Amino acid sequence: NLKRQLKLVYTIKLNLKNITAISKLHFNNSYKIYVLVDRNDKNKLRELKNIIKNHQGRHRIFIAYKDEVGKELIELPENLRVNPSREFIIELVNLLGEGTVKIKK
Repeated sequence: NLKRQLKLVYTIKLNLKNITAISKLHFNNSYKIYVLVDRNDKNKLRELKNIIKNHQGRHRIFIAYKDEVGKELIELPENLRVNPSREFIIELVNLLGEGTVKIKK
């Protein structure tokens, strides 16, 4: 039945602990932004740096590199802290894809 098939295609799974409006994040210093990046994609790394510079703020950002060897987590220096605005998140997701950005307290 076509209706049942369409319903199955549009099922979305959410696993949430807390929901906070992105617009309220810049008022709290305790947020950490984690971004998963392929270390070998130099173009995306350059663009990521530009995005970060365009959204400077006070929140710590961590880059999780992945490659064929494994993963490595690096905290960016203080001069590369960000404001996790809606635009910032959209730009990151457009550049790196769904599931590559996490914001934690």
